[in-house]
Amino acid sequence: MSKIYYKYTKLDKMNYFEDMLKHNRLYAARFDQFNDYDEGHYFYSPQKYSQLDIEFIKNLKFEQRILCLTENANNTLMWGHYSDGDRGIAMGVEVIDRDCEMKPVEYVQQLISINDLKHLSREELVSKILIQKGEEWSYENEMRVFKFHGCYYVDVLVKKIILGQRVRNEDEIKEMIQKYNPSIKILKHNETN
Repeated sequence: MSKIYYKYTKLDKMNYFEDMLKHNRLYAARFDQFNDYDEGHYFYSPQKYSQLDIEFIKNLKFEQRILCLTENANNTLMWGHYSDGDRGIAMGVEVIDRDCEMKPVEYVQQLISINDLKHLSREELVSKILIQKGEEWSYENEMRVFKFHGCYYVDVLVKKIILGQRVRNEDEIKEMIQKYNPSIKILKHNETN
């Protein structure tokens, strides 16, 4: 049995939720669309990296698409931050996409310095930059799914939908689940299993 990861989300646009159910996929965003404004930042020495190198790294970062998941379905802070104050959902999914790479986030005290990482390929360097976050975010226990080749979606199997305690459109959600995949388990936030 594959591991289940969770994606917290608000439900301000039900067409995105329906697309996820209908096509078994989740959107992978660019790093600059994340809520941490330090995402993708790093230190470097102009003596070790030319402006051309830095421009190439910048372009590679913007080509990456990333889906952010967690192993924790009951994180109160994440329900507040990512699920519209417990009005959204957490989707329990198995990642089945073969054209992606999963990496755990490394939580660090300070931004990465790439000066001692010249031995890495540019692609490896960009990946290293994009899996690091400030340690204040460690409560997220985040796993990142990297998508390549200009693809915007990661293929998943939806196993569970956990409804926030204050979700407003519960009946509509249940109807869509029944329509597209009645085997999806529906729970309320703070219920077990």
